Amino acid sequence: MAKPWYGALLDQDQLLADDTVDGGHWRPMFVGNSDSPVPVISVREGDLIHLNVHNDFGLPSALHWLGFRHYHSQTWNDGAAGVTTYPILPRANWTSVLNTWDQWGLKWYADHCTTPLFDGFYGTIWIRPSPERERPYHLVSSDEADIQDMLDSEASPEHVTIYNYQHRTYDNLLAQLQYDGYEPNCFQSVLINGKQKRTEILILFLTKCTRQGPCSLQAGWG
Repeated sequence: MAKPWYGALLDQDQLLADDTVDGGHWRPMFVGNSDSPVPVISVREGDLIHLNVHNDFGLPSALHWLGFRHYHSQTWNDGAAGVTTYPILPRANWTSVLNTWDQWGLKWYADHCTTPLFDGFYGTIWIRPSPERERPYHLVSSDEADIQDMLDSEASPEHVTIYNYQHRTYDNLLAQLQYDGYEPNCFQSVLINGKQKRTEILILFLTKCTRQGPCSLQAGWG
């Protein structure tokens, strides 16, 4: 039985779609409500979230909530598509119902079906602790002004997300993985809150190895 709900209700729509970004290197992306990362979902502990997801991707998707405990939520079968839940098919929709009772802090979510996680689709949830929850901020600082600043930051914190970024889409990289037999773990950029300046990085990568000779190195600009 779900835990009785006494908080507020957040009813929010989220459109999953394809988009392009221009950070000095053009490439397609997967976004939520036109942004990558998806805009932060901000609630208070005890609130109930109804997230109405509309899948406009050209492929199935499934939202996986990381760090979120579902024992009081209707979305108890959260997980990988095809294992614990059905994927959201293209042009279909799904409502995730999340009960934030007895949990707080910053959680995150991403696609758990195919490759959109690696191509820009991820987001965060900020659950502000309830007023009744103990706050040991005095262990950080005994200054009353510092403690008040920490309390104020709960209401409107500035979140930072750090994301590995490729200049090629992940389906393209997987095709190279199948052909060359190596994992494409050389990232061309690191995005902070979805942004980064364009920089040229010298990339060294291995060509195919054979039994007759050693591997050779090639250089290229990323």
